[in-house]
Amino acid sequence: TSPSKLVGKSTLVRRIPLRAGTESSFFTVADISTFANLFGISIRMIENPISLRLEAYTNSETESIGYLSAFIRPIPFKLLQLDTIQVKNRRQTLGFRKSSWNMDGSTITFIMGSIALRWAYDKGCSNAELLAVKDSDKMHRILVRLYENFGFKIIREVGDDSSIQTVSDRLLWGAVGTLMQLDIKKFLEEWTPKFRINLQEKKDSLIINEQKS
Repeated sequence: TSPSKLVGKSTLVRRIPLRAGTESSFFTVADISTFANLFGISIRMIENPISLRLEAYTNSETESIGYLSAFIRPIPFKLLQLDTIQVKNRRQTLGFRKSSWNMDGSTITFIMGSIALRWAYDKGCSNAELLAVKDSDKMHRILVRLYENFGFKIIREVGDDSSIQTVSDRLLWGAVGTLMQLDIKKFLEEWTPKFRINLQEKKDSLIINEQKS
């Protein structure tokens, strides 16, 4: 396992030109780290060739406020399994709106998920899977909508029955819920332009606030 490292600590603020979401311009882990730092968040990455753990911290706290764990499954080849995504306050995930790019409440989830997906893309992964866990009907519906907004598609439901498929899924995921899959390249193509616009707007707002003060 490589030593843990902090990302999101850069003090250099540079203007990033808006570009189409082509492969050569996809946002990088460094881009997301700069974005995180502008929101007062640092991400600690703990990685080895096939697994990744991310821990989110605010710049004023030493205790983690969220974490993500993921690994690359050997079968099917080059598939990222997003095993766990949690934030201290579960309401962090409730404010996301794709159409208006509203980051309120979902910033930590977006940052950690984007870092994991870009990390997996650099490792050669083409798809990612996660289970929208069904702890309660209401929260399950919210999670499914949230992940669909990111671009995840429903594969199948993982229930309590004793079919071979269900038993296999539950052994793999350890819970019931909705199994979902994402095309990583399509995610990067769609979200890179939106990410860069939001990043630039955040930088511009900080510059304006500094000038006012």
